Amino acid sequence: MRRADFAVACVTAAAAVTIAAVPKLIAICSTHWRAVSAVAYAVNVVAVSVPGRIDGEMQEQARRRKAQSAASTSKSPAIPEDSEFRSLFTPAGWAFAIWGVIYLGEAFAVAAQLADVGDVALAKDIVPYWACACALQTLWCVAFRPAFRAPRHFWLSSALLLAEAWALGEAHRVARDVVDRVSTLTRFGVLAPFALHFGWIMCACLVNVNSFVAKTCAIDTQLAFGFLSAFGGAALGVGVVASTGDPIVGAVIAWALAAVASDQGKRTSETLGDAPLRALAKAAKWSGAVAACACACVAVRPFLARA
Repeated sequence: MRRADFAVACVTAAAAVTIAAVPKLIAICSTHWRAVSAVAYAVNVVAVSVPGRIDGEMQEQARRRKAQSAASTSKSPAIPEDSEFRSLFTPAGWAFAIWGVIYLGEAFAVAAQLADVGDVALAKDIVPYWACACALQTLWCVAFRPAFRAPRHFWLSSALLLAEAWALGEAHRVARDVVDRVSTLTRFGVLAPFALHFGWIMCACLVNVNSFVAKTCAIDTQLAFGFLSAFGGAALGVGVVASTGDPIVGAVIAWALAAVASDQGKRTSETLGDAPLRALAKAAKWSGAVAACACACVAVRPFLARA
C-alpha cells in the first residue's frame, strides 16, 4: 500500500470514529459542554491555521498572477484559471470573506458559553454536533493537501465536507428547537454563527465536489454538474428556509451562488465557448435570487403577522 493510500485509509477511519463518537459526546456534554465547546473551537482554529493546504497554494498562485498583471484592468480570480482544481462552479474571491464573520461569530459564541451569559445554557445541546463538525473540519484540513491531489484520493475532502455538513445540520436542527425560548443575545450571538457555518459548508461541499468532477470527468459532465449545483443549491436553500423558518442558511447559499455567477468559471484550458459559461453564470445568478427571495419572505413574515 502506498503512503498516500494508507493516509486516506487513516483519515477515513478517523472520520468514521468521530461520527460514531457523537452519542458519547452527547453524554460528556451533559456536564462538560463548555469545555468541549472551547476545545473544539481551539482545535479547529489551530488546524485551519497550519499552512500547506491546496487552498493556500491557490491563493499564493492568485497573488502572483495579480502581481504580474498589476497594470491590467482584468480581475484576478481567487482560484487561478490554470489551476487543476478550478471547476466551472467556482466562487469569486470576495465570497470567502464570510469565513472571517463565521470565526469571529463562533469565537463570541464560545466566549458566551464559557462565561455562561444569560440563557446560553439552553443551547448547550448543539455542542456535541458542533464538536463533531470541528473534528471533521480538522480532518478536512489534513486531507485538502497536495499529497491527496490524485483523483483516487481527492474524493476524500468532499466526503469530509459532506459529513461536516451533516454534523452542522444536526446542530442547526437542535438550535431551531430552542430558538423561540432563548434571548435575542443567544439567538444572534450564539446560534446565528453556527447557522452561517452550516450554510457555507454546504456551499463548500458543492464547490469541492465540482473540483473533483473537474479532475476526473469529461467537460459535458462538468457542465451538467455545474447546472445541477446551481439549481440544487437553490433548492437546498429554499428547502432549509421553508422547513426551519431560518433565513440565515438560505442567505449564505444566495451569497455563494452570487459569487459563482460573478466568477463565471472561465479556465485557460477551456474547451467550452462563452455561451455555456454565460448560461451557467445566469443559472447561478437566478438560483441565488430565488434563495434570497425565500429568505426575504421568511424574514418579513413576523412583521406582516403583527400588521
